[in-house]
Amino acid sequence: MTKQRFLDPLYGPISIDDRTWALIFSPEFQRLRYVRLCNINSLFLTGASEPKRFEHCVGVYHLANLWAASRSLSTRQVEVVRAAALLHDIQTGPFGHSFQYVMEDNPFEQRFEHTNLASGVRTRFLQRSAWAASFSGRRFITSDLLGDLASDVFTAIEGRGALGPIISGTLDLDNLDNVVRLAFHMGLCGDSDRDLPRSLAPMLEPTDDGLAAPRAALPLFERWFEIRRELYEYLLLDRGEFAAKAMLTLAVERAVAAQLLGPDDWRLTDEELLENLHDRSVGEHQVIGQLIKRLKVGDLFECIAVWQSPTVSDYSQLSEALAKRELEHVIEERLTGAGLHKLRVCVHYILDKKKTCRSIAFRVLKTEEDVIVGHDSSNLLVGVFVENARATGLTPSERLRACEVIKVVLEGKGLANISLAPDPLSVPSDDTRLLV
Repeated sequence: MTKQRFLDPLYGPISIDDRTWALIFSPEFQRLRYVRLCNINSLFLTGASEPKRFEHCVGVYHLANLWAASRSLSTRQVEVVRAAALLHDIQTGPFGHSFQYVMEDNPFEQRFEHTNLASGVRTRFLQRSAWAASFSGRRFITSDLLGDLASDVFTAIEGRGALGPIISGTLDLDNLDNVVRLAFHMGLCGDSDRDLPRSLAPMLEPTDDGLAAPRAALPLFERWFEIRRELYEYLLLDRGEFAAKAMLTLAVERAVAAQLLGPDDWRLTDEELLENLHDRSVGEHQVIGQLIKRLKVGDLFECIAVWQSPTVSDYSQLSEALAKRELEHVIEERLTGAGLHKLRVCVHYILDKKKTCRSIAFRVLKTEEDVIVGHDSSNLLVGVFVENARATGLTPSERLRACEVIKVVLEGKGLANISLAPDPLSVPSDDTRLLV
């Protein structure tokens, strides 16, 4: 190779400096070529399955370069912000947050925090020996490559220190890139939006009490907010996306309960996680492998409905695996009592807290005016699915009856002001419209 560069779908050719080039070819960064930016291998949102965290991290590195070039930083500060931008996702587990949330919701002797690289290095990434912390047979070397920069880089990735807010802050280079990147791959924004992150990045000015930017940034903030809103409506509310996340979460929860999976498995890639769940699920645990087989061939759980409620404070309690299994049992009993026999259900929660909508508060440089763009979403999404729907089938009238029964159960759990969530891919002829 004579030129150190990548051709990026958003930004075109990206030139790479020597230190970053070495980091890119570390085993832990190469692993990101096999970990999706999206949290599930989407079936119906086809573009969401394609971009990998490798591509995204190279994009964030490019934005960090632009941001640093517009400021008077020391050579060390430039190197730190470049490395932090590139490496911010190297401890992201398979299928991103889908794996992470289960690990966080279950008690383990050692907890793994995907943004805490210092802890990962100190605990050998939850491995018993340094050589066990590896990918494709090659030992992790990022800490060695960073040398005396490591501490500052790890601090910035956690959002701390002078450079932390631009990597992990109110509106940082990470979410500036990932929102537009996913939306672009999914066809939700066009060529005119490709340059939005690159135009906005140099304008971001993290301060001690928030974010500052010139007034010229206002229309760019507004456009970014709208792209994010539309993107996350699809990612969170599409019924197929919701069902796939429910199935993967259920498989991981069962594997964790059976001690077949733990935080140290964060090093697996997306496909390795599916293979491991399938291969480890033998005997009494073979239902896990059956779930994975269904997920891989697109045989998704049938969605009865997805509800939304402003009751977000109970998420941590409701989302525990045992609490969900108990709720599923109650729902099944009530459905049987309503004449809907042999339905086996699965409940899955998604906390939409500043996901679909995230307001941007910033102070206008020179005028000191405080501006807020958009608003924050705050909803608990509850999806209820039938695991054995292909065997039983649900008629429109049965679906309506099931919805009425389940809504009463969910209200009994304290979910106030519950209502059916919109379906971004629905059309007027869909049966789901009967539920509105």
